[in-house]
Amino acid sequence: MSYRQLGTLRRIPLAKNIGLLLLVLGLLAAGPHPAAGSPAAQPEADTQSQPAGTDHQWKTAAVADGSSRPLFTLSGLPGRDQGALNNVPEVQHRFLAPWSGLGRNAVAIFSGSNALLHLSALGGTFLIIETGLDTQVHNFFVRHTFFENASHPAVSLGSIFPVLLGGGFLASGLIGGSSQLGSAGGAVLQASLLALSYTSALKALTGRPGPEHGILDDNQASTDFRFGFLRGGVFHGWPSGHMMANTAAVTSLLSFYKDNIWLDIAGGTYLAYMFLSVISHGKSSMHWFSDAVAGTLMGYAIGTTVGRDFRRRWENKKEKTAGVSVQVIPQLFGLSAHISW
Repeated sequence: MSYRQLGTLRRIPLAKNIGLLLLVLGLLAAGPHPAAGSPAAQPEADTQSQPAGTDHQWKTAAVADGSSRPLFTLSGLPGRDQGALNNVPEVQHRFLAPWSGLGRNAVAIFSGSNALLHLSALGGTFLIIETGLDTQVHNFFVRHTFFENASHPAVSLGSIFPVLLGGGFLASGLIGGSSQLGSAGGAVLQASLLALSYTSALKALTGRPGPEHGILDDNQASTDFRFGFLRGGVFHGWPSGHMMANTAAVTSLLSFYKDNIWLDIAGGTYLAYMFLSVISHGKSSMHWFSDAVAGTLMGYAIGTTVGRDFRRRWENKKEKTAGVSVQVIPQLFGLSAHISW
C-alpha cells in the first residue's frame, strides 16, 4: 500500500497593530480637589501660566458641586508627569472554575492545527506498527530491565497526578484568594477531564490488547486491534491514558504560565520520565510504544488548547478569530494559495 505526501501548509503570520490607542484623553487626574472660590477653581486660570511647548497642559473645570478638578489634556506624546496615568484602573482578573468554557474547549481541541496532531497520532501509530518499531522497542525493554524499578512510582503516580496537580493549584487559589492559582488549577482539571474522557472512548472502540510478556519473534501481536465496543476494555489499549492525561495536565499548566523556563524544564522532565515508564513497565507489558506516542500527541493538543484559553480569559483578553484562513493571491502566471490557522 503506497502513501503520498499531501503537502505542507505554511502559516501566514497575522498582521500586527502598528499604532498605540490613546486612552487618557480627558482623564481626571489624581490629587486633592481645590475648594470652591479658590483661585484654582476659576475657569479663567488656564494654560496661560504654562510654558510653551510642554508635552501636556493642565486645565481646571467647574463641576456640579462647585469644586473643580484638573483635567488632563494631551498634545503630542504623554509627558513625564505620571499623576494621571496612575488613575488607570488595573485589569480585573477572573477566577475560572474547572468547567469554565468546557463545551467550547471540547470542540477546540479538534479544530485548526490540533486536527493535525490527532491525525499525526493516527498516522504515526500506523507507521510504527508497519515498520516493526513497536516490536523492537518491546523486545529491547524485555531484554534490558534497567528502568523497571524506576517505572513503578511513575505508573502509580501517573494515575492520580493530574488530579493532585490541578486540585492543589485550585485549593491554593481558593484559600489564598489568588485568581491566578485557582484558574491555573481549573485549567489543569479541565484538561485532565477531557483527556480521560477521550482516551476512554478511544480504548473502548479500538480494543487493542497490551503487549505480551517475553520476546516477540514477529510483528503480528502489535497489529491486533479489536474494533467494536468494549472488546478490549479501557485499561490497556490505544492510546496510553497515562500519557494523554499527564501530558494534557502538564502542558495546560505550562501554557497558562507561559514563558516560564524552569516550569518548562520540570514539566518536560516529568513527561519524559512518564513516557519511559509507560513503555518499559512490567517488562514492556503495559503499553506499546505507539500507544505512548499517540497519547502524547493527543494530550498535547488538549493541554495547550485549554491552558491558552484559560490564560486568555483570566487576562480578560479578546478571543482571536478561530478557524482556517485561506488567502488567494494573483501571480504573474496563475494564482498562489496560502492556508493559515
